[in-house]
Amino acid sequence: MLYDSTLINNNHPLHMVHAETIALPVTRLYANIAYALLVFGWLFPPILLLGLVINLWRKGRANGTWLESHFRLQIRWFLIPVFVASLLGLLALFGPGVGYLMGSMIGSGQMNPDTGNIFMFAPLAILVLAVIVFEIRMLAGWIALNRNQSIS
Repeated sequence: MLYDSTLINNNHPLHMVHAETIALPVTRLYANIAYALLVFGWLFPPILLLGLVINLWRKGRANGTWLESHFRLQIRWFLIPVFVASLLGLLALFGPGVGYLMGSMIGSGQMNPDTGNIFMFAPLAILVLAVIVFEIRMLAGWIALNRNQSIS
């Protein structure tokens, strides 16, 4: 036997530090890639899913480090806008019908064009605003990541 296996202790603090110094930059690289995919993913939506997959795949490696807050932010800020966009899309799709119902309940029995337009275009305006807020939040997180700061 060339070495004594009892001399190697994987729980030794020096071994842990060494493992963290190797794993942390790689995990930080994946966080950067995920931020890039999420920021530019609105141009081609399947890219957003790739960013989510990377987050879910590498999240375990970031547990207990300052990078954990970045992975948590990316996952939350992906799922919340997708849910909101789905609801707004449904409202925009069925908005003219809602406008017709409101017009018939108010009186004339005909669709009020203004009411229908509001129910159709207001969700689209809110969606654009939500995308802008999402992009600002992702860019702020990306900047904090490059400054080696966690997100509070």
